[in-house]
Amino acid sequence: MKKQGYYLYTFDPDDPNPRYPGVTKKVYNQVACFNKNGMSCELLPCLPGSILRRGIGTLPGVTDGIKWPEKREIEHPSFLYIRKPAVISKEFIEFLKGVKASYADALVILELPTYPYDEEMKNPMMILGLRKDQKYRTRLKGLVDYIACIATDESVFGVPAIGFMNGIDLEAVSKRFPSGFGEQNNDVNIAFVAQFAPWHGADRLIKGLGEYYRNGGARSIILHMAGVGSQSSFLGSLVKQEDLEEYVMFHGNLQGEELDALYDGCSFAVASLGLHRIGHELASTLKTREYLAKGMPFIYAGKIDVFESEPVDFAHQIPLDESSVDIEAMLHFHDSLYEVEPEEALISRIREYAGRTVDFSTTMKGVIEKIKAEGA
Repeated sequence: MKKQGYYLYTFDPDDPNPRYPGVTKKVYNQVACFNKNGMSCELLPCLPGSILRRGIGTLPGVTDGIKWPEKREIEHPSFLYIRKPAVISKEFIEFLKGVKASYADALVILELPTYPYDEEMKNPMMILGLRKDQKYRTRLKGLVDYIACIATDESVFGVPAIGFMNGIDLEAVSKRFPSGFGEQNNDVNIAFVAQFAPWHGADRLIKGLGEYYRNGGARSIILHMAGVGSQSSFLGSLVKQEDLEEYVMFHGNLQGEELDALYDGCSFAVASLGLHRIGHELASTLKTREYLAKGMPFIYAGKIDVFESEPVDFAHQIPLDESSVDIEAMLHFHDSLYEVEPEEALISRIREYAGRTVDFSTTMKGVIEKIKAEGA
């Protein structure tokens, strides 16, 4: 008999202009992964009244405004898989109490997309929400059976943890077909795709480019920045300050064929370079999965979860600190890859690595096994 369950998500998965398109794609892929592995999983959106109401709902003393499902909307589940809302709230705790009272045997798994996340919330917009979260997450024990997250700890907030990595549906991502934007062979086009925030560390790369050209750098390096975030205005000003307008292009948000075309035109990419700013050293970001699926080599700072168990030679690691990126070292790494291996072969090798290590069938394995073993 199939395990019948629900995936609870606090954004609208059918929004034509989602705030976090990569996250929405991941949620759909996770639901598909459950169903491909012999379960019957239904996506159940839990929506606030509006974006404004969502923001107000993070404040202490204010209801979260999220439409948590009523008992009649959930039919005897074997499991509930819940992506953490922006803030753990009193209403969320009450919802979990109701689930346990009605369906004591249902396995409840809470996914933390990032952990620890306190530093990420220490900004003017979320600091009060963090206090609310810290208060109510102490009440998860006994209401949540497992927390799925990147942590290697045996428990998180007093709840047993399941080791978890972000994954990707490899079949849904086309591999890169190099076009090179028609540049000269000595030019380098670099893709940096993110909703730019301090922890992406784009300023480290921009400052490094400035230093490279001030010191006589001769290569034409074009940095293509795709995405819009809280640091977009700052980064635009920094590009002007460093006199890099001809070397840095801001594309705004790209999706679908436009994003594919950007990847096709670039030979290198950039992952997060500033995770230390929110207290992280080990990353499990969705963007690294997309780069791997595309067959794109990239630069990163700190550690990447999957590389810890299966190291690679196609990603360039730099220190996790505030230093500017050493562009000469980055170029040397980039050139060394393409000098010893045809580009098509490199793309295929990276993509094969992705299929073996970060496809959802691998990254969700621990969660799936728990549901099959312990779900009602």
